[in-house]
Amino acid sequence: MTAILKFALTMALSINIAASAQAGTPKTGAEMLTPVLQKGDRVVFLGDSITEQRRYTNVVESYLVSRYPDAGLTFFNAGWSGDDSYGASTRIERDVLALNPTVVTICFGMNDGWYMGWTEGTGSYFTENMARIIGKLRERGVRIAFLTPGITDAKWLDEVNYNDTLRHMADTVIGIAKKENIPVFDNHALLTRVQKDGKKKNRKFSIIDEGKVGIHPQAPGGLVMAYGMLKALGVPDRKETVMAEAKGTGGAYHFKLSALPYFVQPDARSALEFIPFMQEFNTVILKFPTPVTAPCYLAFAGEHKGRILPASAVRDGINLATFWDTPVTEQAEWINTFTTEKNDIYYKFWRTLGMKGNFWVGAEMNPDLQKAGIEASNRLETIRNRELLPPAGGYDLTLRVFDTANESVSDGGAISAWSALGRFPTGKKKPISSESDFTSSARKLKGDWKTIIINTEKPEANLSPWLGGKNVSAYLFTVLDSPVTQKAEALVGINDAFTMWLNGIKVGVSGKQDKFEVDKYRVKLNLKKGANRLLILAVNNKDDFGLSFKLTGLATPVSSIPPTLQTLIKELK
Repeated sequence: MTAILKFALTMALSINIAASAQAGTPKTGAEMLTPVLQKGDRVVFLGDSITEQRRYTNVVESYLVSRYPDAGLTFFNAGWSGDDSYGASTRIERDVLALNPTVVTICFGMNDGWYMGWTEGTGSYFTENMARIIGKLRERGVRIAFLTPGITDAKWLDEVNYNDTLRHMADTVIGIAKKENIPVFDNHALLTRVQKDGKKKNRKFSIIDEGKVGIHPQAPGGLVMAYGMLKALGVPDRKETVMAEAKGTGGAYHFKLSALPYFVQPDARSALEFIPFMQEFNTVILKFPTPVTAPCYLAFAGEHKGRILPASAVRDGINLATFWDTPVTEQAEWINTFTTEKNDIYYKFWRTLGMKGNFWVGAEMNPDLQKAGIEASNRLETIRNRELLPPAGGYDLTLRVFDTANESVSDGGAISAWSALGRFPTGKKKPISSESDFTSSARKLKGDWKTIIINTEKPEANLSPWLGGKNVSAYLFTVLDSPVTQKAEALVGINDAFTMWLNGIKVGVSGKQDKFEVDKYRVKLNLKKGANRLLILAVNNKDDFGLSFKLTGLATPVSSIPPTLQTLIKELK
């Protein structure tokens, strides 16, 4: 039995009121998205440092924006490091109600146990504070959802059995939710189970370790908590099937997406083994009228980019949410990035500037700076939604069949498909110092090889989506199959530098190029009849990773073959 299946069976028996309860009164005539959420809602996340760190809250926001682009939801984070239910009850007018929320999610309990063993007095005091919070929110007609407190993973807390205290605290939250008819999800039980299952596989596994305090979730823990919060909000399973249509006779398929899949950040993906996040919330299956029998790549908004998808992966349909480096997920990742930056900016207005860095919950705040933060956040959400969410009618995408075995390159032509290796930090020893030890390195680093498609319709190709970043280097490789012995010239533009080898011989080295210039460097090539190995080390220090490359002086067209690893090693022997 898989960890996910065990989890699903267990949680089916656990307490989870989210699917049946509603808190607060929805606006008349507004369309309900879930038992808690409706279109146009203003959502505020209230909690302690675990909320303030914006891990789970950013996931929830980005997910709902990506999967429900027409919902018009607005989000604010009112988490406060070191806060508890009492502190929240004293600051709720200033930090929450001032934002005019229609929905408030609440996650308290970690600090309410005072890092000691459980007592009935602790529970009573917590219940009284939560009652004040609930009362103030309901006076304003705010709908509420609860998440029980998390878990700890630290020896100093194990000495007082603090996870037992948190279990009692979680039961108290569930009891309040039942009494007040508020949706709740048992986050504590979920995190406990994931932590246990993870440690069975690796005793050093932990989803709770941020800051070495043993309290704050790391990225996988944030994803687990976000899953729980989506459950508390009553978000239904979101499984879509999109049927592609054959387009013309060139092996292209056209389809539309009304919403993007959520992009799971790489540092959070280890949690997917233990929770059914993808299966329940993030499935977008692309189906084809007939089985696809050749490699393909996605074209998005006219851009030809993304890794080549093997026929075996797409033959009977693919889940677009699980192919991390396609134009679809690149667009979704931008939503995550925009969300993170937007919430960081609001925090700086509200806390850093508005309270002059005073992080005591009772600190005086400048209301003008808070208002400026609200306006900045609202403006950024408007820009994000306009620039990144689908236009009317949805996104237009094309899946094109690409013959990687034979790309013809005529005089003045560019090469669109390359085998790529990287990226590597600059300034450190490269895995390949020369073309002579390329073969052994290719074997050693076979898991890092990928085939990339660059857009040759523009003078400059941006390698950043696949190999980008500041102060990095990467290798591009292809085999030029020439029908005759002939001379040619490579015209290269690069941001910032390159080294080129042909058949094991270094043929070109550039200087540092701070500003990109198309075709700045000219490298002479002596092509032999048959296969010619072309290897480029590309270096980027800052800004976009720009490249232009074309072959001139060809008397006879050549074929560019970006090989699979097996072909690559065979060619290099």
